Amino acid sequence: ATTAPAAAPPPPQASSAAAASPSAAAKDKEDSATTAPTTANAAGEAVEETARSEEETLEAVLAPWGLSMYAKPLHANGFDAEILHMLQAKEREDVMKLIECKPGHRVRFRLFFDGKPLPSSSSGGTASTTTSPSPSQRAAA
Repeated sequence: ATTAPAAAPPPPQASSAAAASPSAAAKDKEDSATTAPTTANAAGEAVEETARSEEETLEAVLAPWGLSMYAKPLHANGFDAEILHMLQAKEREDVMKLIECKPGHRVRFRLFFDGKPLPSSSSGGTASTTTSPSPSQRAAA
């Protein structure tokens, strides 16, 4: 009995496709190129999510002074709440110009920078204060 010679194994699939068709090799490259941005997008989305979170934090920090509308321009220029509190007087002025701060809001920022709250407006927009009676009121009593 004679044995038949062993058949050679077939070449790997990718090699034969690339050899048979140059467009198949190009497609393989294209497929790998489209998966790379997906990974980059996932990383980019994580960075974007962090940036959004930092901007929201800055917005929350500025809100008690009525300055939350400046969170986006401040964040876009690289500022966060921690950095804002490190600024010197000249730098503060430069930042106010950079974000095109309204003159009335500069007063609020000054209070923010000094760590002082806005005057209380809990009684319908006017600060509640106790005043002593005027001299004429005392004379009448």
